[in-house]
Amino acid sequence: AEGAAERSANASRLCSTEASAAASSAADAAGSAAAASRRDAVSSSHLEGTAAGRVKWVEAELERIRGEVAGMEALVGRVAAVERSTAALRTSCDRASSSAKAVGSFLTALQDQVRMLDAAVTGGRTAAAAAAASAA
Repeated sequence: AEGAAERSANASRLCSTEASAAASSAADAAGSAAAASRRDAVSSSHLEGTAAGRVKWVEAELERIRGEVAGMEALVGRVAAVERSTAALRTSCDRASSSAKAVGSFLTALQDQVRMLDAAVTGGRTAAAAAAASAA
């Protein structure tokens, strides 16, 4: 009976030691898990913050690009207006050139008429002078 009691006491101590070791291991595992969980939470929070920052940056860049596109569209509109004005000016210049050619032709014809009249006047004076000389 004494051997059985001693064996029972030894078994009880062994169980108690193993239970204590198991409890210690469980506590260590729980602590490690809690630390890992905290690290994951911090890392996750950091990543979420970083991702949110990047999203804000991308949104800001998108707005900046939209502004540039709107500015370019306005510039394209102005260029189109200048092109229309240039075409209208070109048409006006063509008309003015045609008018100037017509005026030039008219002036040339007028100069021809003036020359003919001058010749007639000169001829008339010559004839009048000859008539006056022969009458005298």
